[in-house]
Parts: sequence; structure tokens; C-alpha cells
Amino acid sequence: MANCRKCGVILTEYNSYQSYIRKRDYICKSCKNKTIVPEKNRKKVREWRKKNPEKHRLQWLRATVKAKEDALTHYSNGKPRCVCCSEDTIDFLTLDHINGRKIVAHKRSLCGKTLYKLVKRQGYPEGYQVLCMNCKFAKGHLGYCPHQKREVVVTH
Repeated sequence: MANCRKCGVILTEYNSYQSYIRKRDYICKSCKNKTIVPEKNRKKVREWRKKNPEKHRLQWLRATVKAKEDALTHYSNGKPRCVCCSEDTIDFLTLDHINGRKIVAHKRSLCGKTLYKLVKRQGYPEGYQVLCMNCKFAKGHLGYCPHQKREVVVTH
């Protein structure tokens, strides 16, 4: 079959459940038991979010910043900084797939808080590095970063 969407455990016909959040995803029995939320509580949460949109936005923002800081700190071995140009302003930094996204076995659209939480859940696997957005953009579009010396091979 496949792996649990939350913890990554291999699913069998005996321990897999269709996720109530995304019908195309499957989760294991232990993750299902952790995420059961009675409909009554879901309604209360939805009502609270409608009544307090600013508080909800701030909670979401705090969680996003925390997840980003944790991931970047881990991959920088301490203080978050770009491996290419040493930029250390956290707002400019992001995670980069060292060998490209095609090699990693997750969805192409995975980015931001979702990516930070995924790498934490997977135990911060190898294959990621911290880059500033300028270096990441250059690497994606030029194939190299202008901060790095590029060897030019001229053939005639």
C-alpha cells in the first residue's frame, strides 16, 4: 500500500484509515486516534475562528514562524544563515532541496509551514540546506548562484 501521511509508517489493510480531512490520503491507526475531534468541538473551533479572525491569524503566524525557525536552526547547525552568502535575516531565508525537488518523495507544491513541519516529523532528513531567497532563485533559474565561482568551459 502506501505510507501514513502523518508519521510515515507503512500502511497495511489492517492499520490504515482514510483521512477524514483529505479523502485521498490514508493514515495509520495511532494517528487516527490522535486526531479524532468530535463534530461538536469542530463547530466550536469554527465559530471561535469566525469571531476572532485576528487572534486566529496571529496564532497561525506564530506557529509558522516557530516551525521555520526550528527547521532553519537545525539545518544551519545553530544560527540560521544562508550557506552561500551568509545572509542571516530570517525573513529572507528558506529551505532548499540540495538535489532538487524531483528526487524527494513528496508533493511538488509542498512549501512553507507544511514543508518545515514535514521535515521535523521525518527527523530532519538529509538533502536540505538553508538558502536566502536570492540564492535559491538563482540556483533554480541559472543552475548556480552568482556568489559561487562558476567554471566556464569554452569549446571550439
